[in-house]
Amino acid sequence: VIYSRISVNSFNFNSESKYIGIYVKPFKNYDAGVRTRTINGHQYRRQIMRRLALFPQQSGNILIEPAVITLGVPMDDDPFGTFFQSSRPKQVRTNSIELHVKALPQPAPADFAGAGEFLYDVTCDKNELSTDDAAMLSFKISGNGDMKAIQPPKMQLEDNIDFYPPEVLEDNEEERSGEFFGNKTYVVDLTPKKAGNLQVKVPYFVYFDSKQNSY
Repeated sequence: VIYSRISVNSFNFNSESKYIGIYVKPFKNYDAGVRTRTINGHQYRRQIMRRLALFPQQSGNILIEPAVITLGVPMDDDPFGTFFQSSRPKQVRTNSIELHVKALPQPAPADFAGAGEFLYDVTCDKNELSTDDAAMLSFKISGNGDMKAIQPPKMQLEDNIDFYPPEVLEDNEEERSGEFFGNKTYVVDLTPKKAGNLQVKVPYFVYFDSKQNSY
């Protein structure tokens, strides 16, 4: 975000901030319009230049170093007047930011998939089938969090069922109300080895709920 008492005609990032230990995902949709804000009795033009979602990959103190930006600001003595206003470059630096990332409670459960707010739904396309037929299990995870950290389900070996390797059916994210929401669906085909009533052990989806502060 930039605050200025003069117009900013353009901007260009000369050097980016370094996000060590953080996965960064830029937003494409945000309000980049100029807004007026009064600070200490002076009016400033406020504009969002870039908006990023940060997903820390480690705990502790993380320092985000300043970025260097070249602004295009109006020339003091423009011979063409205000309609065809010329710009001159002005280089500025952002402030640095230090984040304190809390460590998750230990020990983490087995097959821990990450932190966020998720919904987990498992369905099967068939309830009855023969030994020469196949059924498909669908594992859908949706919600707000680091979707790239979510891995395929690990099926337990069964004496009476063969499981095929999981495949990705759906993997997408969308911006909604200033946050990223994602959907990821894996499918696993299975075939029974013998007739009878067979029970499939569905693997847990384990994550840390940031609102409930628990796994």
